[in-house]
Amino acid sequence: MCRHFDNRLATIAENLGFSYTRYADDLTFSASGDALHQIFNLIKNTKFIIDNEGFTVNDNKTKISSKSVQQEVTDVIVNTQLKIFFVLYSSTKR
Repeated sequence: MCRHFDNRLATIAENLGFSYTRYADDLTFSASGDALHQIFNLIKNTKFIIDNEGFTVNDNKTKISSKSVQQEVTDVIVNTQLKIFFVLYSSTKR
């Protein structure tokens, strides 16, 4: 059902130096190094793809976290070596 959606997000993430993963409706983008300069471009393109695929973004759940703070995805702490962490939670409403 979401293969095309995932492929689009993975492609834009890779082109900007990020990794993309998804668990249900929780989207996670992570990177290190110079990718920080692309974070707002990633957010803009991700929101466009989400909207284009008929989903909506819950801006209240969108987070950008640095390495120095506890980073949690689906109740799992994930920051051991990540330098940039961006989580975009979307609603599955169509």
